[in-house]
Amino acid sequence: MTDPTRPWREPEIDHPTPEPVLQVYVAGGCGSCRRAEELVAQLLLRHPGAAVEVVDLSRSPAGRTLPAGLVGTPTYTVDGRVRWLGNPSPEELLDLVERRHG
Repeated sequence: MTDPTRPWREPEIDHPTPEPVLQVYVAGGCGSCRRAEELVAQLLLRHPGAAVEVVDLSRSPAGRTLPAGLVGTPTYTVDGRVRWLGNPSPEELLDLVERRHG
């Protein structure tokens, strides 16, 4: 029986974080990487639930597996495969996420 003096609250459910579909590899001292981080921030403002991860190679654990084709920063991978070396246009990035995220 419910207590009418206590308001009903939806139970908190721990939803697993989706595996990142889009990973953006950056490094300290990389001028273009600052722009990459800005693009990701803009993307997440429009799609807060997008599965995006920024990987700072200057801070990543030494044993981390890197994707084949990662030859510089910034590098954007989709599902583990290199999609862009260097920054895409904001429209290209949004288009990719909107097609996958809905």
